[in-house]
This record gives sequence, C-alpha cells and structure tokens, in this order.
Amino acid sequence: MKEALACPSIDTSFRVYCLPRLPILYLSRFMRSGDKEDLQKAIELAQEASLLISNGNPAFSNMLICLKEVFDSFNHSISGQFGDLDNSGDTFEVQVAEQAVAATPENCPSHVQKLLLLAFAYDNRFSLLKDRADLQRAIQTLEKATSLVPIGEGVRATVLSTLSCQYERWFQFGGLENQEDLWKVMVCNEELFTNSNRSTSLESRILSGVRLCNLCLRCEASYEAAEVAAGIIALLSQITQGSLDRRDHEYLLSQTTHLPSAVFSLFLDIGKSATEAFRVLEAGRGVMASLAIKSQTSVSLLEDINPQLHKRYQTLRNQLCTRTNSDDQPMLESNQNPQILEMRQPFFIERELQKTEDEIRKIPGFSTFQLPLGEEELKSLATDGPIVAFNDTAVRCHALIITTAGLEALLLEDLDSRDAVRRITRISQISGRHPTKLGDNNDEMEDLLKWLWVSAVRPVLDHLGYLHPAPGSRKDCELPRIWWITCGALGLAPLHAAGIYGKPGAESAMDFVVSSYISTAQALDFARTKSRAQLEQPKDAQKEALLVSASDEYLGFEAEIQDIRDIIQNHCNPITLQDASRSDVLHQLKRSKIAHFACHGVSVWFQGGPGVPQTSPSDSYLLLKGSKDDIDGKSNEKITVADLVGIKTPKARLAYLSACSTAKISPDKLSDETINIANAFQLAGYPHVVGTIWEAEDESATMIAKSFYEKLWNQDSGPQSFDVALALHRAVKKLMNDPEWKDDFIAWAPFVHIGA
Repeated sequence: MKEALACPSIDTSFRVYCLPRLPILYLSRFMRSGDKEDLQKAIELAQEASLLISNGNPAFSNMLICLKEVFDSFNHSISGQFGDLDNSGDTFEVQVAEQAVAATPENCPSHVQKLLLLAFAYDNRFSLLKDRADLQRAIQTLEKATSLVPIGEGVRATVLSTLSCQYERWFQFGGLENQEDLWKVMVCNEELFTNSNRSTSLESRILSGVRLCNLCLRCEASYEAAEVAAGIIALLSQITQGSLDRRDHEYLLSQTTHLPSAVFSLFLDIGKSATEAFRVLEAGRGVMASLAIKSQTSVSLLEDINPQLHKRYQTLRNQLCTRTNSDDQPMLESNQNPQILEMRQPFFIERELQKTEDEIRKIPGFSTFQLPLGEEELKSLATDGPIVAFNDTAVRCHALIITTAGLEALLLEDLDSRDAVRRITRISQISGRHPTKLGDNNDEMEDLLKWLWVSAVRPVLDHLGYLHPAPGSRKDCELPRIWWITCGALGLAPLHAAGIYGKPGAESAMDFVVSSYISTAQALDFARTKSRAQLEQPKDAQKEALLVSASDEYLGFEAEIQDIRDIIQNHCNPITLQDASRSDVLHQLKRSKIAHFACHGVSVWFQGGPGVPQTSPSDSYLLLKGSKDDIDGKSNEKITVADLVGIKTPKARLAYLSACSTAKISPDKLSDETINIANAFQLAGYPHVVGTIWEAEDESATMIAKSFYEKLWNQDSGPQSFDVALALHRAVKKLMNDPEWKDDFIAWAPFVHIGA
C-alpha cells in the first residue's frame, strides 16, 4: 500500500481509499515494536488524509476513526516514554472533530459517532495539557450524545461507558465529587451492568460492574456492592474458552484483580454464611483454569451424551462472548428484519443460554452443570484432610477452613493485610543467592517464616487441633494432610515451611502436617478425578518416565537426570531427552506417566501498554535448550504455560519440575488466576506436580530430587495419592535437618507439592 501511494500515476479515488488505512498499519506495527518512527509516520499520514478528504466524502467518517486511533496512541506515548515526538496532534485532533460535529445535523445517524470522537479528542488533549476544562467539555459532549440515543441502540452502551470513564477521570483529577455527579455515573454503570439497554457486550458489562461496585463502596453501600460484585463474578463464568483471544481474556480478568477477595469479606460483613462467601471467592478465581477443566469434564461429557444440545450450548456461549458493541452496526443493519436484529442482541442470547443450561441440568448427572461446587461436594473434598484458603483485605483477614464437618471463617486478628503484602513482596527480592547477601537474606527469610507461623499458619492448625502431640512424637507418615489454596497475598508464601527455627520451643508446620497446594477447590476435584483414573489402569500397563534436561556447563542438570534414572529404572521405562525440541517434548508428554525436568524455568509477569508488547504469566516457560546466560535468546527451545494447557496427557501421574520458580504466582494484576508452569501441568492432566516458588539452588535441588524418588519408590506399587506429598515432605525435611543446610531456608523452603 505504501508503494502504491508513492506511485505518481495513482488514481485519486484509490488514494482516498488507502490514506485512512495506511496510518492504522503503521500504528499496528508501532504497538508491536515500540518504534517511535512508525508512530510519527502514522500521524503524518493521518494529517494528510484529513486535508485530502472533505466532509462530503463518504470516507470522511473512516478518516476520523483513523485519526482517533492514531492520536489515542500518540497521546499515550508522548506522555510516557516518547517525549521527543512532535506534540502538535492534540489541537489538530480537536479541530478535526469539532469540524465533523458542526458539519453533521443532529438528526443524522452519524452525529452521535462524531460527538464520541470529539469527546475522545478533548480527553486526549487533557492527557497532554492537564486542563480540566477539557474534561468538562468531554463530559458535556457525552451527556448530549446520551440524550440523543434512545435505549436499545447499540451505540448507547459505548456512550454510557465512555461517559462513566470521563466522570472517573474528573473525580481522579480533583473535580468536585458531589452527590449529583456520583448519582449520574452510578446510573450510567447500572444501565450497562444490568443490560437494561439489551445490547451491551459481556466485556462492557463486566467493566461497568467493576466501576459500579467501586462507587457503591465509595458510598458505603455494602449490600449493593456485594450484590454487584457477585454479579460480576457470575458474568466472568460466562466467558468461553477460545471465544476471546488469550491476551484479551487475560486483560479483561486483570481489570477484576482482588475483586473475589473483596466479595468474600463483603459477604461475611452482611451476614452471609462462610459457604456462600467461599463459593463466590471460588467462582471469581482461576477463571481460565476453570474453563480448561470444564472443557475436559462436564462440557466434554455433554458432547458424548447429547451432541446437539452441546452444539447449541457452545454456539450460544461463543455468540455471547464474541458479541461486541459496534457504533455503526445499527446503521449498517437498519434495513434488516427487526426480529433478526433482536435475536442478535446479548440480552436475547443470554436468555437463550440460561434456558439451555436449565435444560442440561435436567439430564441425570448434570444437576450442577457450570455451577460452583456445593457445600456437600466441598465437604467431601476434605475427606483426606482440611482445605484452607487465606483471604486478606484492608478491612480484615480470614482463614476459610473446609472440613468434613463444614465450612467456617476463622478471623486472624494478628494478621494485617498491608503488612502481609509488604512482607510477601519481599520474597522475590530476598530469595536470590547472591554470595554477599545470602546470610542477610536467610536471616530475613527466617523472620518471615516466623511471622507467617505466628500470624497465620499456627492459628489455623491450633483451630484444627493439630498442635498436639508435641513435635517429633509422631512419624511423618502419621501426620495429617492439609491443602493450602493459593489465594490472596498469603497464597504466594511458603506456608508449608512456616515456623520458628533454631530456638528453644522451635516448632514448624512440617512438625504437624504434610502440606500440599492447590489453586482452587475445583482444581483439587479435577486432580483427584485424574488420580483415581490412573489407579484404575491395569497394573501391567507400560510405565514410561520422561527425563528432560538442558545442557549447562555450570549446573548439574545431566548428573541429576542420571541419578534419577538409576533410581527409577527398576520401576518404569525411562526416556531421556537432552536439549530437546519443543515438539519432541510435547509428543513424549502425551505418552508418559512421569515427567521430570531438570532445566531453567522463567516466570513472566503481566504487563503491557501502547508501544510495549503485552506479556503475562502464560508466557512463563521451561528452557529446554540453552544456558541461563542466553535465557532470553530467541533461538532457545522452550515450553510455555500456553503450550501445556492445550495438550492431553491421558497417562500422566507425576510431573517433577526441578527448575526455578515453576510454582511461583506473580503478585500482579493476574494473581487471582494463579497462572504458572506447575499449575499448567496440572491442567494438562498431571494429578501431582512438584515445583518451586522461587529460584532453586542447584545442589540442594539435586539432593531433594534424588531423595524424593528414593522415598517415593520404597513401595512396589509406585506413587499413590498420599505418597507423592509425603515423599517430598520427607525429602525436604531431610535437607532441613542437615546441619550444613538447616539455616539455608532459601535452599530448602521453595519446594512444594501441588495436586491430589
């Protein structure tokens, strides 16, 4: 297209067609690369388009939309890292938008669209010049647009959503927060959230619900806030796997960070039961994992039993999730049958989806289809040991405890949320093994483990009656089991290692319980189901163990694999891959019962923005080939979280990840999703996973891995549900009691068992 525009003989009409589009291509490349020259070129071409295309030309609206997108990115960027760009675009954009509004009669269908663009232009200029008069102009423009659009028009949702955001910015930058303004913005968001407009997209409803919930909390309307928040979480469960790009799905979920924890506390505050509070907490966390689990269980089973009903259900969910607000859709479809248009509205699709789910729940065995686990199901999960979730908010902190007797919320009076966040955030900073800082870091880690024991873990074990008899009076195999749900700030902490060490009266969690971790109760149910399926397989079935290592001249990956091969070769058939390709490893995973990785692991955090390529925990990976020195090299073979979620491993039993940070949950905007490599293996079908919550020390990692397999294979029957967690418990405890390692908490504390 660039070459065509440069041709001297190009037809004028074709030039008019190309000019509004070429800036978008430059802008798209800028969003990927961050190259400011691409952004500058987009601006120049957009300005050229505005001079060439007149108001009367049918391409004028397209040109305006082009300008809006270009200047949006322009203004975001020059207010950040590209301060040397030409900043004349703000005034130019306002002039073009004002010209468009003036040239369009109010009764013209595109007039509201022009008002929207003008509001965007005012907002962009405010971002640059910080003149609050521009925010007022944007609000007034949007209020006028709202008055021109009747309820039921698709563009109304966009206008209301934009107006709500402008009010929020007005409040944020010092605008007078009076009751009238608060009421206006609450009405905007309520209309969007409740879908009274009947044409609001699922994404817009969720985002408007978040704004409405925050407004309710600002007004101290706890009941209303709890009701709205529960509604948001219900909407999150309507998103289908594959209906949104994974990046888009993650971005949407990042906008609801910490909402489930807030709802849990709100529910308890307004007198709801611990069961009701936990069910809403459970439904709002691990949403993407929940979709993956359901696609392998209830939804997959429905397809086998009733293919037609399954097809109708999936079609409706995909339509609901992919339906987006389109400002010009009513104009494009105005000549179509009104009944057909109505059937395409989210309101109609949602109603039909509800009817379909009700029909599915009438099928024997599907009474709880797409519903959170009920109280009896949760109590049943606690048969092998209690399940505990910590929930911390600025108001108060609780431990939600599930036993066979029921669910209860234990108030943790000595636990402060702000202190917890501060301490837990320090873990990533002190868990490194820099020689000059190792002593100080271990001292701080010891202090953190003591605080964790006194403030959180000990009160829970005391409540359960697990602190008697005294430490050392029972064998490890006699200790009760406990599952820690990785929820809130404490879900990122080494709960299994909490304790007081090296002093008279020393005691720790490892003296009283054998710990396991799990992302959600639903994930535990899934792991148990997979574990039972493995136990039902014939005992003479072929048992293959995949042993994967990466070459590194400084680390003993190869030696670790050889040690493990020697231990397990009498129990299964080991297959060794060194510096393997991604495709070879993924292929072997589908055939293997056990997978052991001795390589580098990299945990990635969520980030993104204009000119900054988006990354997320789904990009976390195991490095199959290459050393730590070139860990970011593009030529390296790697397996990512996203790779693992998509594979099926019918024979899988155990994945041991002897790599750094494989079970680490990044304390970012996606922390509620608990996305990491270890959890990805569990979703791929491994009922047991061993991982690390920070960087593992090479020598200690090899010692623990070797000890783990020695203890695991003590019985001819191989790894059973209890033996995996117990084997790791014993292996870690062996190193912990070694005089050479006992004070090196950073070396032995990161190893955790995840699963059944």
